[in-house]
Amino acid sequence: MLIQETYRTSGGSWTIPLSEDGSKPSAQLQHFFDGLGVLHKFEFNDGEVKYISRSTADGLIRKAKEQGFLKALVFGLNPNTALEDAQDPCWAKFGKQACLSPVQSIFLPSNESAEPDEYNVNVVPRRGFHVAANGNPNNRGKPAAKPEEEEIIIGSDVNVLQICDAKTLEPKRLFTWAAIDPELNGFGICAHPVKDRQRHHIYNYLISEQGVMYVFAVDYASNPAKLGTGFKNVHVDLISYDGASCPFLEFNFSNLLSPGGPFTDGTLIRYELSGVNALPKFSETQRRATVAQMMPNCPIELPRINKFYSCNPSYRYVWGIIESGGTAPGTLVPLAKLSNGISHPSCAFSAGIAKADWQTGKVEIWRPENGESAPCEPVFIGRPGASDEDDGITLTIVVNREGSHSTLVALDGKTLAEVARASMPQVYGMGPHGSFIEKPGLYSQADMNP
Repeated sequence: MLIQETYRTSGGSWTIPLSEDGSKPSAQLQHFFDGLGVLHKFEFNDGEVKYISRSTADGLIRKAKEQGFLKALVFGLNPNTALEDAQDPCWAKFGKQACLSPVQSIFLPSNESAEPDEYNVNVVPRRGFHVAANGNPNNRGKPAAKPEEEEIIIGSDVNVLQICDAKTLEPKRLFTWAAIDPELNGFGICAHPVKDRQRHHIYNYLISEQGVMYVFAVDYASNPAKLGTGFKNVHVDLISYDGASCPFLEFNFSNLLSPGGPFTDGTLIRYELSGVNALPKFSETQRRATVAQMMPNCPIELPRINKFYSCNPSYRYVWGIIESGGTAPGTLVPLAKLSNGISHPSCAFSAGIAKADWQTGKVEIWRPENGESAPCEPVFIGRPGASDEDDGITLTIVVNREGSHSTLVALDGKTLAEVARASMPQVYGMGPHGSFIEKPGLYSQADMNP
């Protein structure tokens, strides 16, 4: 059996020192999404699991100590302002949106001189691809001859990506999508773009400084990767919320610990956007998306599918977490403070794992037992040679009853019955996303093109 690997990201540090000698108060990151990145690697070999992890933003801490100020784009409140002091109203109201101003945008590192770990890129790890050299003397190591096997690329929701060594997890380089093509020189970006494995394209969007949104494709199989073009309809399956905004403020720690009301649940919806870029003028491209399908009985988050069905609208199954703030019987790691008057002592960030069937509308649910809680985003791994889309295992991570360590749990992809587990030496920091990156030879061409 070939050694196989799964990678995950998480937050590691939320308290950042602003001096070498402790003479200044530390910066306090105050949002679940803002923890300084840690890259985790699980290596599977003949029934055994090897685990390593590495901080990927140590350079940001070095800069903070040198400058006495944490320069970072964040979702939460200004981490450099003590909680008891007055906050800038823009930070308090808009979080990361406040950083779109010209003053805040200087926090983005230079692509030509940045240290590879001086920016917090902490959302989703993906397989590497060839990126054109930029001549940055601070890059570490040489570009990999086979980046798809030797490197990991971590993405974030701003236009900064980080290349890490797949073996040691050491950060090697920062770059932006403009390294692929100068046209991709915007700010806002999707951290987890869609990959079309048959066409060898990554599909993403980019928001310019003028607020214009572009959908683009990158040919990741080229050396170096290059921009693709075309006029296509776009089908988007995503989580939709009532109202005009995504409830990311719920993930401020103050709101997680002292919720003012029930947490917001999303609805799994399939939208269709027509090929708007085929029209001659941007001003004429405004139009509404069509709701093609929805699953109102499934309050799912962080949805994942069999990756070989990516960009295949006939896919059937979705795995995800459910019930933010849901019950976690027996846990000694409460989500809420007992003194806040709301009292959620037996709640968790997520209550279980769900599997939804687009075809039948049926939803299967798995919940941790024995006081374990907070399963993270599931990652489905298809069985080599399988004929069924859901034949495989689903990986998630839970924290134990006492909150002293986490456990990697493997569930049957069809039934969600537990089939295996492996204990971790510490608590996993409840990271957002992960990826199974198979070695060459595990899957046949038929497996990868269902």
